[in-house]
Amino acid sequence: MRSYDLATSTVCNTTHSFIYPMLYHDIHRKYMLRLELSDEGAEKYSTILKSLNCDLPGLTDFPVEMSLLPVQEYRFRIARDPNTLLEKIRIFDANLDDRIIELLKLLYKQILCETKLGLEISNILFAIQDSRQEFLLINDDEVMGEVDIDWDSYSWIRDNLADRIEKNSSDTYIFDATWAARL
Repeated sequence: MRSYDLATSTVCNTTHSFIYPMLYHDIHRKYMLRLELSDEGAEKYSTILKSLNCDLPGLTDFPVEMSLLPVQEYRFRIARDPNTLLEKIRIFDANLDDRIIELLKLLYKQILCETKLGLEISNILFAIQDSRQEFLLINDDEVMGEVDIDWDSYSWIRDNLADRIEKNSSDTYIFDATWAARL
């Protein structure tokens, strides 16, 4: 797991990571990612994001900088763990659609389960290594292998499922395996 802050105890000399909610904002690529570890925090931030296009009375902690954004041009996402936050950054920096990547990851996971290669996969993460975009196969925070991304499948999903993706994206900001499985 990657962390944002590390602290070393002066008593036992061990290093611990501290993960906390944070906002990542890329002004140039027009996306904003919020790391929210708790269900309550994710729900609260979802409410804030939904209110960007309407008036919600009583919303007192509306971030001022968000009221100045051209919200129609932005992608807003909520990540529930640091690895997902970093993955979303990589996806958006590569000018890809994270929703299509989530659908591809679900497809890969199903194919790997059906072929029974003996790999237990708890997660698949988009990664860029040596200028190559690929999926890392993860089990218990350990990389078990990597696979190339089938860009023809990415294009097919983009071209054939765009309406369905948009329809199922309007009321959520968390795009993960659960979202992909519901589509």
